[in-house]
Amino acid sequence: MIEPLLSLETIERAVTQAASAARTARLLAEHLAAYPDALSDDASGSVPVLRRLAEALQAAGAHRVRVLDPPCVECGQKSRARKRVGAGWICSTCCSRIRRPCDRCGHLRRPYARDPSGVLCVACVRRQRSNESDRAVTAGIVDAVRAHHTPRLDTATVTAMVRMVAPRPVDRRRLAAHVNPITLPAGAVPLPVTRLIIMLTAAGASSLPRLHCDDCGSTVGGDGHGSLTAIKCGRCARRCPGCGRPRRRPEEKLCSRCRKDKDRRRGDCAGCPRRDRALDDRGLCRTCRERAGRHCLDCGSSATPMHRVDGGEVCDRCALRHDVNRFLPAQTTPPLQRLREAILAAEPETTRSWLTRPRAGNLLAALHDGRLKCTHAALDTLSPGRDLDHLRALLVAAGVLPTDAQRVVDRLGEELAIVIDQLADGDRRCVRAWLRWRVLARLRQAADAGHDLTRTIHYARATTAQVVAFVTALHRAGRQLGTCRQADIDGWFSTPPVTRSHVRSFLSWAHRRGHVPRALRLPAFRRGQLNAPADPEQRWAVARRLVHDDTLDIADRVVGALIVLYAQPITRIVQLTTSHVAVADGQVTVALGPDRLQLPEPFATLITKLPHHRRVGTAAHLPNPWLFPSARAGQHATPGAVANRLRRIGVTGRGMRQAALMQLAAEIPPAMLAGILGIHATTAVKWTRLAGGDWTSYTAARTSST
Repeated sequence: MIEPLLSLETIERAVTQAASAARTARLLAEHLAAYPDALSDDASGSVPVLRRLAEALQAAGAHRVRVLDPPCVECGQKSRARKRVGAGWICSTCCSRIRRPCDRCGHLRRPYARDPSGVLCVACVRRQRSNESDRAVTAGIVDAVRAHHTPRLDTATVTAMVRMVAPRPVDRRRLAAHVNPITLPAGAVPLPVTRLIIMLTAAGASSLPRLHCDDCGSTVGGDGHGSLTAIKCGRCARRCPGCGRPRRRPEEKLCSRCRKDKDRRRGDCAGCPRRDRALDDRGLCRTCRERAGRHCLDCGSSATPMHRVDGGEVCDRCALRHDVNRFLPAQTTPPLQRLREAILAAEPETTRSWLTRPRAGNLLAALHDGRLKCTHAALDTLSPGRDLDHLRALLVAAGVLPTDAQRVVDRLGEELAIVIDQLADGDRRCVRAWLRWRVLARLRQAADAGHDLTRTIHYARATTAQVVAFVTALHRAGRQLGTCRQADIDGWFSTPPVTRSHVRSFLSWAHRRGHVPRALRLPAFRRGQLNAPADPEQRWAVARRLVHDDTLDIADRVVGALIVLYAQPITRIVQLTTSHVAVADGQVTVALGPDRLQLPEPFATLITKLPHHRRVGTAAHLPNPWLFPSARAGQHATPGAVANRLRRIGVTGRGMRQAALMQLAAEIPPAMLAGILGIHATTAVKWTRLAGGDWTSYTAARTSST
C-alpha cells in the first residue's frame, strides 16, 4: 500500500471523486490491475482518471502518490495529452502526425486506441462500439420475444429471425421499442414489426397482435408477407417463380430483381468484400466500377483517395500542390523555392494538414509577400511555439535562414531568467551571476565547438530548478545564502530525490566566491554507481534478434547493434553522420574512433540504407547529414527518443553496453579497444582490469614479432 496513513473512507471518497461514471471507474480499475505501481511510477503512463485520482489523494494528505508523464516514444517529449499505442505512449502532436497500419482493418491511419488485437484506428473503434451497442439491443429483443411469446424457441433461432426481419442496426433499434411485449403503434406499422409477427406466428408463437390483409381483410398467418406499402396474406401474396419472393404487383410474372438480373451476373465483388452484387465483366460491383472510373483532373491518375478542389476532384499530390500555391506560388523568391520543392515532394496527407493550420500557412504567405522578413530577429518577434520552431528549422535547412548555434543558449538564458525572478534581490543577483558566467558561458563554448547540447541543456534546466528550490527553502527558514548554516546543507542533501545533488555545483561556485560562509563543508560530488551488466544470455538473444528479425526498423537494428555488440553510448550514436560510413572494396566501415571498424552483415548493408525516414515529410527532402535524423529538419534524433524505441525491443542501453565492454575488454588490448570504440585510454584500461584481462606481455610480444 503506497499511503498506509490514509483511511479507507478517504481513499473511497477520492476514487468516487475521480471516477464518478461507471465506465471511468472500470477504466481506472483495469489500469490499476495492469499497473499496480501506477501511482508511484511513470512506467504505466498517465490516463486522465488516474491523474484525477492522484490529485484527489494529494489533496487528502497523500505524500507518496505521484503521476509522471512518460516520454513519447516518437519524439521523446513529455506531455499530459497522450495516447497509449502498442507498448509505449505517444503524445498528441505525434499522434496527429504519424500514420501506421491499423491492426484490424489494415488501412494507414492515425492510431487511436488499442485492444488485445493491437493498435486500432478511430473507424475501427467506433465500429466496435457500434457493434457492441447493436449486440446489446439484439440481445434485449431476443430476451423479450422469448419471455413473452416463444419460450420454447432457442436463442439462436430467435436471433436469426430478428436479424432477418431487421437487417440494419437502425431497424433493430426501432423494433426494440415494440417487443416488450409486441405492440402495434397507431397509424402505419413498422416493417420490422410486421415481418417479426409473421415469422413468430409461423413458429407457433402466441399472444401476438393480429395483422389483416390489405386486399381481402383476412387475418394474416405465418404464410403472409409484409412490405413497405402493404400487408398481404398467403393467398394474396403471389410469389415469384424465379426467386420465391412475393411479387409486389399482380400483373408481374417475375419480380423486379429477377427481370433485371436476366442479363446480369451476380456474385461476390473482386474489388471489395461485398457479396451478392451485380458484377461487370471484370467482376467489379458498382461502387468499385465508379471508383475505378474516377480520374484526377490535373494529372489524370486514378489514385485514391480523391479530394474536391475548386469544383473538381484531384489526387493527394495535386491537392497538395493547390494548397502550396496558395501560400508559396511557383514564382516565389529563389531562397523559398527550395522549401517549396521540399514541401511538394513530402507525404501529401500530413503535409496538407500542416499547411492548413492557420499559423503555418499565414507565415509562409507572409514570408513570400515580404510582410515578414526572413531573419531570426523577425521570427523572434512572434509568439513562440513548436510550430514556429518547426518552420524555423525548415528555413534553416533550406538555406533561407543562416545557422545560429547560439540561439538555443539565448533562449535558455531567457527561460531561466524568468525562473530565478522569484528570488529575493541579493540571492537573485548571485544566482544570475552563476547562471551567466558558469552555466551559459560553458554552453556557448560547447555550441561554438559544434557539440550536441540536448542533454546539457536538460541538465542546466534541472540544476537551475534545484538551485531555486534550495534558495527558496532557505528563505522559508528565514535565512539567505550569506547566512546559510551547515544544518541547511546537510538537511538538503540527505533527503530525496537524488536530483537535489545538482545544487552541489552551484554551492561550490558560490563557496569559492564567498557568497556562502567559508566555514561550510560541502558534500562530495555524487558519482553514479556502476550498474550490473546485462546477462550474457539475454544480450546474445537480443543480438540474434537484431540479426535475423527483418520486421524491426532499420535504424533500430543498427543502433541496437552498435550498443549490444560495440558498446557505443546512445549520445554518440545519434551524432553519427553519413561521412562516418565508408564503402571500399566491398567492405563497409564506420568511424567510431580514430580507427575504422569493419561491420559484418547484415549491419553492413543496413547502415548503407541510412538515413531511414519513418515519415517522408518536408524535412526528409532537405539536406541532413545525420544517420539518424529527427522529424525536425536539420537535427538528429534525441537520445531519449531513441532509448524509448530501443526499450520496446529489449535493448537497455547501459546494461547492454557494460556487458559488451566487459567482453571486448577481455578479448582486445586496451590501446586497440580505445582506437576502435572511440573511448579514452584510461577508460579502456579500467574496463580491462574489471574484465580480468592481462595484456602486460602484449607490447613485448609485438616487439619480438617485428
